[in-house]
Amino acid sequence: MRQKLLLISISTLGFSILIGLIMEIQLRDSASAFRAQWSQSRSEGLNCYRPSSEPGLIYKMSPSSRCGLYNQQGFRDNPFQLEKVAGTFRIIVIGDSVAGGEGIDDIQLTFPKLLERKLNSNSKRKIEVLNMAVTGYSTSQELVLLEKTALAYKPDLVLWSYCLNDPAHPVFHHANANRGRFFVRPTSYFLSWLEEKVYRVRENLKVALCEHRDKIPYGPNPRIDFHTVLHCSQKDQTARQFKKFAGLLSDRKIPALFLIHPVHHGDKFGSYPLTFIHDFLKEQARAQKMTVLDSLELFGDIESASVSRDIWHLNRAGHVKVAEGLFKLFKERRLIK
Repeated sequence: MRQKLLLISISTLGFSILIGLIMEIQLRDSASAFRAQWSQSRSEGLNCYRPSSEPGLIYKMSPSSRCGLYNQQGFRDNPFQLEKVAGTFRIIVIGDSVAGGEGIDDIQLTFPKLLERKLNSNSKRKIEVLNMAVTGYSTSQELVLLEKTALAYKPDLVLWSYCLNDPAHPVFHHANANRGRFFVRPTSYFLSWLEEKVYRVRENLKVALCEHRDKIPYGPNPRIDFHTVLHCSQKDQTARQFKKFAGLLSDRKIPALFLIHPVHHGDKFGSYPLTFIHDFLKEQARAQKMTVLDSLELFGDIESASVSRDIWHLNRAGHVKVAEGLFKLFKERRLIK
């Protein structure tokens, strides 16, 4: 009997290993085909992005002349130096393509640079606003960038620009236009596939128990809104990330300004259905003693299309409004010491 059980166990193990090897080969082939297709459809991916050697970061922006708008550090900003001139008040913006100004050809018309000019025109001190926002970064990537890169520039204030897709997984979700999936090279594609399946099961369970899962979805598809999925399934993780972000700054006595961007759903902002997410985010930010600006409050009841170019990104008018709101907040709170 023992020999029979041993034989069955060995056979089962061998069969499982064989199936795993077959799936590993198939998944590798599928990943290679995906990368080839992605490279053809998004040629800028090879020109303007490069894999990152920094643990925790999947990719970085490339200071390629073919990209045109990225400085030597790989950020969508004017050239800037590591060393800060004495007497300068330095603000660093952490965020994604919303703060980076996707769709705005002239970087001087993005809200970080508009804010910089407004602050300098009303201050005796020199003000720098260094834009370190990176297209496609989720909060997990932004935290690494803050810790490993931004803090070396010795900011006097950090402005955290938050889009409602920021809790997205950098590989398993597609909020970064599959850049994460393109650049990640797992040791085992089969184990990575299993990890994603487990992630999805946990995500679905948390969403099923979420009190906000029946919120009105965007668009014609009768399914729960993606941003609601993220903030239901990643609620605890988001709270931990707020604590880590604040902890990195408080150790160095650097204040933080938390800026929330709404989803541009196509209607007037007066009927905006995701205020519960904004409320949660503001609660987390204030608990960590961050100054908060919700740009939803800047837009009043205007049509979202008047300040946006798509569901996430601002148009020129939107960048102007956000810059004006930030400037007003800086003056009222006297954030420049």
